[in-house]
Amino acid sequence: SRQYDLLINLYHLFSNRGAFRFRLLLQAVGAKISIGRNTDGRGTFYDAWIDDSWEDPAFVSRHEVDLNLDVVRLLGAEDPGEGLEFRIGEEDRVRMEEVLRKEGKTWKSALCIVLNPGGDAVYKRWPAEYFAQLGDLLIEKTGAEVLVVGGEKDRPVVERLVSQMHGRAIDLAGKLSLPELAALFSTCDLLVTNDTGPMHLAVAVGIPVVALFGPGKPERYGPYGGKGLHRLLYHPVVCSPCTNFECRDRDCLWSIRPEEVFAKVEESLSVCMELHR
Repeated sequence: SRQYDLLINLYHLFSNRGAFRFRLLLQAVGAKISIGRNTDGRGTFYDAWIDDSWEDPAFVSRHEVDLNLDVVRLLGAEDPGEGLEFRIGEEDRVRMEEVLRKEGKTWKSALCIVLNPGGDAVYKRWPAEYFAQLGDLLIEKTGAEVLVVGGEKDRPVVERLVSQMHGRAIDLAGKLSLPELAALFSTCDLLVTNDTGPMHLAVAVGIPVVALFGPGKPERYGPYGGKGLHRLLYHPVVCSPCTNFECRDRDCLWSIRPEEVFAKVEESLSVCMELHR
């Protein structure tokens, strides 16, 4: 009813069924012009498109951000080359600080490190017990204050992590909105995270990220930009990458050890210190 002039779809067309459903949506919207991603030949119904593939190895090294920028370049848009950005409102910062005070954050530690053990895709989660071991390593070897974040649905995994740690960690699961989470990240020194949305949020506010990948494609979905701040841990196995949501044998993730992650944390913090000298 709004009679849109333009429709932009930045998402893959993973299957023929998905492409069919999107064509129906496109017809219903009735936009005069449509642009998008021609994923493995499924997107030729757009008025203009970029070639895209989930299977073709030639596309493995292209990051999602770059592919999306290629789509909007079809309209003449330009990338200033400054990377991801998320602006934080003062009210979100104030609310975040109120939550931290209530949860007993001390602000005494020289280092503040956030752990993000959850995520909607359960098959992309590093084990909670490994996060707990990492948390204890961070406290013991760096004296860091450890904060654990997650959404409301992540409460069980966050509670399990915190309960298995010998040291103290602050449980913030379900207590911050996304803008408040961004405000939290902006005050901390580093995030260790699964392959989830908060990983990109932390990148967008400019803190170092250590990202743990298993079934996903790190070159395509890992932290974007960052001038060498960010670190990836990925142990490819014969079946990765994959989208097997029911897999119970996650060697791709379980083979990553807490000591390896701690070493990457030290690397990333060292680079950060060099950049800020």
